[in-house]
Amino acid sequence: MSKRGSIPTDFSGREIEIKFKSDLTAPDLASRLQAIDGAAETKTQDLRTLYFDTPSNDLRKNGIALRIRKKGRSAPIQGIKSLNASGSDPFAREEIEVRCKGDMPDLSLFEKGAAAKLLSIVGNSPLELKFETQLKRQTKLMRCGHSKVELAFDEGHIVNGETRLPLNEVELELKSGNVTDLCELAIKLASELPLRLDFVSKAEKGFQAFSNGQAVPVKSTPVKIRSDSTLADAVTAIISNTLAHFTSNWVSLRKTDHPESIHQMRVALRRLRSGLWMFGKALPRSHFADLSAAVKKTTKILGPAREIDVYRASLEQGPLADAYPPPVRDALRAALEEYRQVAYAQARSLIESVDATVFVLGVQRLLADGNWQKGIPDGKLKMPIQKFARRLLGKLRARVLKRGRGLAGLSDEDRHELRIALKNLRYGAEFFGELLGHRKKRKSLADTLSGLQDILGDINDAASFKSFVEVNALALRPGLEMTPSLTLAWYARQTKAVKKTLQKKWKKFQRADRFWE
Repeated sequence: MSKRGSIPTDFSGREIEIKFKSDLTAPDLASRLQAIDGAAETKTQDLRTLYFDTPSNDLRKNGIALRIRKKGRSAPIQGIKSLNASGSDPFAREEIEVRCKGDMPDLSLFEKGAAAKLLSIVGNSPLELKFETQLKRQTKLMRCGHSKVELAFDEGHIVNGETRLPLNEVELELKSGNVTDLCELAIKLASELPLRLDFVSKAEKGFQAFSNGQAVPVKSTPVKIRSDSTLADAVTAIISNTLAHFTSNWVSLRKTDHPESIHQMRVALRRLRSGLWMFGKALPRSHFADLSAAVKKTTKILGPAREIDVYRASLEQGPLADAYPPPVRDALRAALEEYRQVAYAQARSLIESVDATVFVLGVQRLLADGNWQKGIPDGKLKMPIQKFARRLLGKLRARVLKRGRGLAGLSDEDRHELRIALKNLRYGAEFFGELLGHRKKRKSLADTLSGLQDILGDINDAASFKSFVEVNALALRPGLEMTPSLTLAWYARQTKAVKKTLQKKWKKFQRADRFWE
């Protein structure tokens, strides 16, 4: 599991760019773009970029790419750039560039603060060439609204010795103006051309190819909300953070079958939807209705893949461990893997669809243009975030207590509603907890909430597996005639066991400190 890194200095600039992947060649894309917007002349340039790191890839481990770029006959440019998008903005990367001489980097050329921090990472380790990119770049400057955007087609190779891997990308970089115009142009192009969002830098692609750097799932990062922030600031921060969490796991889903990829994408969407629901308590819900509906739809598409992973994990720990003879275990594993492949294909088709690309760009545009704020009184938008957070967390806790009345006799549907209420309280505490202090109390509550969610999740898994068996007619598969009934019986015993623990966890929650008071 990975966490996103950034350049460890306060002396960095920000580059706002939207990167696409496409199966078409640069000339084909340029030709099709010309038919859409032929206003600007296309320029062609040869680019060679050398990427360096220590033998142990210490810079990469800190989320940094060190490079020297050569453009034709121009003087080389030495730069550092964040390998991954910002934890709060999927289209922003930190970057520093300085002119240099020769083909080997000199960290002392950077500003003193940046150089010192880089040297502290590198230490006494030598810097060595890891790989290079050799590209033909075609660019054209486009006008969109009040902004200037550079469109670049990069076609070439990532090179390491005799190994050459093809590289084909399209980038939109904001040169002047605003992000709203950039997103508008990106949505237009993605809707008319075979372009799909890509969040992996050229440097990271090189490391993944040549340094055993397999794409890995990415956990969420803390939401950055300052103590003097307003409610409007918090809306932007939470939506940006959860969107970046969602998109940062696309590459892992594209490249691997790691079950955590789907899980983290669903967590990101649940956090986003939960945040929108929370804001609806203070702001008109209609402002986020379309976004909330799109998030719900996307989460639902990812659901089957996650459910299969959960079933497989729980069955491996239970009946598949020793209850069934080998032929039955093998038949059930094969059936689950068959369903899993179908579900994962569905999930991958989602992120390769134009709908997913437009969804992500649309959320970014929503944040950039600020239209969601129209018609909302300034008093609400400028509400101090600590005041909002204290009120919200109190209401969320009260909602959990209400949903949990008569816990032992709750129906499956009521337990599901309780589980949602617990998630909202947990996410609310994660979003706003650092603003209110009491770290130990926050952690204690988080652990208690997590324990309750796990138990309710186990009970829910039992109920949903029964539906899975019926929908997929699992008992009709050769060799599995008796397996579903035996498995459901195992789930029933597990449910009975965890229900005994549920009451103890519930009482612990009722006694837990309310750190926000």
